[in-house]
Amino acid sequence: MADKTVEVSTVSQHTVVTASTTTTANLQGNSAAGAKCTCDMSFLRSLQGITKMAEIVLSLVAFIVMLSSRSDLRNAGLNFFLFVAIAAVLVSSLCLALLSTRLHLKVPLPWNLVFAGLYAIMFLVYFIAFILAAVNAIDAKHGSAVTLGFFACVAYFGSLFFAVQDWRLNRQMTQESQGATGTYTEQHDTPPAYEASY
Repeated sequence: MADKTVEVSTVSQHTVVTASTTTTANLQGNSAAGAKCTCDMSFLRSLQGITKMAEIVLSLVAFIVMLSSRSDLRNAGLNFFLFVAIAAVLVSSLCLALLSTRLHLKVPLPWNLVFAGLYAIMFLVYFIAFILAAVNAIDAKHGSAVTLGFFACVAYFGSLFFAVQDWRLNRQMTQESQGATGTYTEQHDTPPAYEASY
């Protein structure tokens, strides 16, 4: 009976160590040394990747439509919208490039918080630009650009939502891995007595 107790507790300790290692691997993704500069097609097909591409396309088309309107009809509010739209194209393109190639993993930063902060800023600025452009819209092209800007703003809100979800999941997994490591230490010091029924 004593042999079976030791055997089962050894298996339990091994399982906890394996779970802790697996959790750490999931949190890290590819390590900084193992990160390759290849395009991750699964990210591009995911909802987050599609949202990023939608941000780029909507902002670019909104910029082109607003720019094609008569320049004498554009005022400061509409010009601010133009600036925000082209800035959104650049920011979203950079984020898409970093996320799809996993280059951001080469720098040890809390990337979930960085992206969440960036998306929050872009959502807020785009929302302000949308309001200013909607108030100052004069012709149909302005209205079309503002509508596209609204949908781009919604896409940024979606990116913010996904980034916050990733941050919460990452924090939860970190806490669980720390708890699993603590459980392993306790089991290692005093292994639990299991009754083998087989």
